Amino acid sequence: MQDTNQFVATYDSLKTMIFDAETGKVVTQLANDNSTSDPNYRINRVISHPSQPIIITAHD
Repeated sequence: MQDTNQFVATYDSLKTMIFDAETGKVVTQLANDNSTSDPNYRINRVISHPSQPIIITAHD
């Protein structure tokens, strides 16, 4: 059984974090290979797999 008390948030700083919905604490911060502030690299889509622990982020 998977933990459904978590959510994903992305930021203009290109950070993607997984939070515990009950405590509000960060569970995981996903690695990012790009340290630019160029708006073309901002994350504009987050997709999670419905039954597997997979999260995909995308940008233009």
